[in-house]
Amino acid sequence: MSQPAFIRRFIVSYVLTAGRRVVVIEDMLRVAKKHGNAALVTELEQAAELARETFRLVRLWHTERDKSKRSRPDAVALDNQLDRAITRVRDHAANFADMPGDDPDAVMARKFLAAFYPHGVRAITHQPYEEQLVTVEEMLTAWAKPDWQDTIRELGLAKFIQLITTLTADYREAVTGFVRRDVTWDEVRTAEDDGQTLLASLVARVLGLYPTDSPDDLKFRTEYLEMFDEQNNLTAEYRSRRKGKEAPDVDPDTGTEFEDSDSETETTTELSEA
Repeated sequence: MSQPAFIRRFIVSYVLTAGRRVVVIEDMLRVAKKHGNAALVTELEQAAELARETFRLVRLWHTERDKSKRSRPDAVALDNQLDRAITRVRDHAANFADMPGDDPDAVMARKFLAAFYPHGVRAITHQPYEEQLVTVEEMLTAWAKPDWQDTIRELGLAKFIQLITTLTADYREAVTGFVRRDVTWDEVRTAEDDGQTLLASLVARVLGLYPTDSPDDLKFRTEYLEMFDEQNNLTAEYRSRRKGKEAPDVDPDTGTEFEDSDSETETTTELSEA
């Protein structure tokens, strides 16, 4: 059930976790069955099955990650060192950014912070190991390009970035090389991207079926997308409270939140019915 990725450019929402996507799609399926839309029921049944498969894949990856995390003492130490190095780059640039007026160095520093620390340093350092590894490697790739060389030189960031480069190589080995897994992070990322694109295409489908502001279209559109709006708003509220930190996933059957990135405990939250 492949969907064109460009659809996501036109459906503006936060990236919902795998469990939240299941909640949304299965609620849309409930509405389609209620109104007897056979074609949409078939499409949503297939989508719900795919969403469930992705949810199971993500949970398996988290289970394996938690087991391997307890077996990777080197990764823990390197994670702390890398966190400090990433924070030093932010702090050093912030010293320039805090200068008053439109000093050229201050302007460069503000642009740098907006590009690489838009939600602060905690949004990077509080990610799970594999996600932080991807984020930092993407930052290093960007910093190596000519676009940022003048900024790095003028702000004196080169020595900090070199340290991050060295630590990241060791960090990758510690994070990815210690334990063999049945599910890889690349598989999870691909499944998550496909899942978000699938959700966006289903929202687009509903908008295409009920495109006007007539009372009937508005009624059906609201009913089909009520849970989508609710989960999107819950995600936005969480990110706002936690300074850009990703919202936790949920068990679509119980409404239980998984605090994967912080601990192994779970807390229950209510998922209201549409």
